[in-house]
Amino acid sequence: MTMTEQSYFNTKFYSLLTIVFIFLLFISNMAEMKIVNFFGVAQIGAGTIFFPLLYVFNDIITEVYGFSASRRTIWLALFFNLSFSLLMYLIILLPEGDEWIEKEAFNTIFMLSPRIMAGSLISYFLGELINATIISSLKLKFKGQLFAIRAIFSTFVSSFIESILFGI
Repeated sequence: MTMTEQSYFNTKFYSLLTIVFIFLLFISNMAEMKIVNFFGVAQIGAGTIFFPLLYVFNDIITEVYGFSASRRTIWLALFFNLSFSLLMYLIILLPEGDEWIEKEAFNTIFMLSPRIMAGSLISYFLGELINATIISSLKLKFKGQLFAIRAIFSTFVSSFIESILFGI
């Protein structure tokens, strides 16, 4: 495989991982509005079910493509998350059609979006950067070995910090 083919191959998968990462962030934020019974143990936002997958994808991107690629993905996801929330807020402000009967439900759901987005933006951004920093630093320290342990540790620490920040 030539260098050009290898570069294209790597870029293609980086792009796919980034798209899935952004998709999971959107799904997590939208699903967080629904409270579900989690096996009779707790009542949680449904987004909590998908959110840990963001850390898995961030760990993979950081491990394979490096810290700067991970930061790029985090910034892209932040940009699209912010854009989506702002556009949905502007859509809410548009005058409704007279015959539209779901306006109350629509507004109730999507008026939560800016609040969730604000908490999510801060906690997500810091949590993901902490995660990428930890896994990248540990990669150097352990000379690329023990990925599973590094991923679990970085995810545990950063998701704990992110949960605290989101709850504030």
